[in-house]
Amino acid sequence: MEAFKKGLRASIPIVMGYIPLGFAFGALAVLSGFKVWEASAMSLIVYAGASQFIAVEMISKGADFISITLVTFFVNLRHLLMSASISRYLGRTERIKKIFLSHLITDETFSLSSTVFPKDDDFKTRFFGCGASAYFSWFLGTLFGAFTASNFSLEGLALEFALPSMFSALLVWQFSERKNIGIALIAGILTILMFPYTSYATLFLAPLIASSLGVILWRG
Repeated sequence: MEAFKKGLRASIPIVMGYIPLGFAFGALAVLSGFKVWEASAMSLIVYAGASQFIAVEMISKGADFISITLVTFFVNLRHLLMSASISRYLGRTERIKKIFLSHLITDETFSLSSTVFPKDDDFKTRFFGCGASAYFSWFLGTLFGAFTASNFSLEGLALEFALPSMFSALLVWQFSERKNIGIALIAGILTILMFPYTSYATLFLAPLIASSLGVILWRG
């Protein structure tokens, strides 16, 4: 129980970020045509912040199912690596418990648990405390945002810029090296050139092509 409480306490900075971001997602989802329960269920079942913002935007614009699925897949592909890293510290944990814990992995919970938590027998309990706290804070933020948007006018809050702002912040952090800036520029240019022809499929094709070029240039 003490390890669980330590995980809860460690998650406080994550919770402080997830509640307002979850609020923005819930409100934006309702403003895009979702019902309150649909937005809330998405945060419970999908629980993938960036992908949820993208999916809502694409659905509201009439994107096809395949494009939405592929974009979500590529955005969440990093979870394979994070799950593989976390699994090393779960020991003989039962498979069903591993599946549940994997649902709690986000960029923030992974970063915190892999750098701060001791890699001992209590690791999975600490991670569960941290992950569960973050999970429910995201859900509650979504529920509150969706309920607020369905009952009050939120015009002027510019919630539609929540996703671009979030990704812009993540992108800036990668600009410590020139090659990263070059890859980002290539992806941006390709997106502008390809979108009239490939529509929302561009959202995964452009980054994929740019990343492939980056790998080739890096090895070269």
